[in-house]
Amino acid sequence: MRSGDLDRRVTLQRATSVQDALGEPIQTWADIATVWAKKIESRRQAREAPDAGEARAALTRRTFEIRWSTTVADLGPLDRLVFEGRIFDILGVSEIGRREGLSIEAVARAE
Repeated sequence: MRSGDLDRRVTLQRATSVQDALGEPIQTWADIATVWAKKIESRRQAREAPDAGEARAALTRRTFEIRWSTTVADLGPLDRLVFEGRIFDILGVSEIGRREGLSIEAVARAE
C-alpha cells in the first residue's frame, strides 16, 4: 500500500452506550480513529427496494482502503465510517496482505 494513495481522511466510529443526565443509557457513536484512506469508486449504484409505497432511495457504495493497526483490526459491520460529512454503514471488511491494510466496503444513503 503506497502512502501517496492514502489521500482522504475518514473517521471510524463504533456504537456505544452512555448515560444521560438522568442516568438512563442512550446509544451514541464514539470515534475509534481518524485515518488516511484511499477511496475507490464503485461503478454501480445500489438501489434500495421501496417499503410500503416509499420512493426508491439511491445508495452510494464505496470501498476505502486504510493501513492495518491494532486500533482498527476488529472493525466490522456494526461500525460505521464518516467521509466528507457523510455517514457510511460498513458492509464488510477484509484484510489486505498480512496486516498491511484493510479494505472496507461501505454504503451511504443519497441525501
